[in-house]
Formats: sequence, structure tokens, C-alpha cells
Amino acid sequence: MFLIAFSSRAQNWTPDAALISKVEAGIKSDGISPRYPEGHPLAIDKYARYYLGYTANSHRMIRGRFIIPFGTKMKPAGVYFVGSQKEFPVVFDGGCSVMNLVYDVEAEHVISLRCNGFA
Repeated sequence: MFLIAFSSRAQNWTPDAALISKVEAGIKSDGISPRYPEGHPLAIDKYARYYLGYTANSHRMIRGRFIIPFGTKMKPAGVYFVGSQKEFPVVFDGGCSVMNLVYDVEAEHVISLRCNGFA
């Protein structure tokens, strides 16, 4: 189990498009929990994908939030970079239409990829 804390002391940085392409190329639907359909292909291009780079304990990490857009007030599918935790979209439910990513840049490894819960 990993505990990722976001504090005002964490240093934010902006990942570039090449790094995000590498992260997204490594994302698979295997092991996504809870409730992502087994064997179902993850259509990441259907999501609006928000990314924040941060440094924790001198270690570069990426936080992502993926949201399938619905309605006219939401941004369309694509990649968006946010500069701080305050700019991250907040969603409290949505199941697998909202997913949360934590990626370790140095280890080149997805730490966590989880669907949101249900209200």
C-alpha cells in the first residue's frame, strides 16, 4: 500500500508531452480497481487527462486524473497540464468514468491506477 500525501511543501513541476506519451503508452487495463471490467481495453483517448508533476522527498512523481467528458461544460478528451493541486478537477464518484493515476518518474512505473468510487 502506498500513501501519497500532497502538501503545500511539495514542489510542482510540469511534465512535457514526450514524458506523458511514455506514461500513457505504459497504461494497461490490467489491475485497475475497483470495478474495471476484466479484459476490457482501456480507451484512454476517450478521457480528458489532467496531469500534475510534483516532487515528494526529492522524488519526481506524476498525478493524473482521467475523466470521460459529458455535457457541454467539460473539457473535451485530450491532455491537460495543471500547475497545482488546487487546479485539479474534483470528482467524488463516477466509477471508471473517472480514474486516478500515480506514476513514479524515476522508476518508470505506475504506482496506482484506480477507478473512482460510486456515490
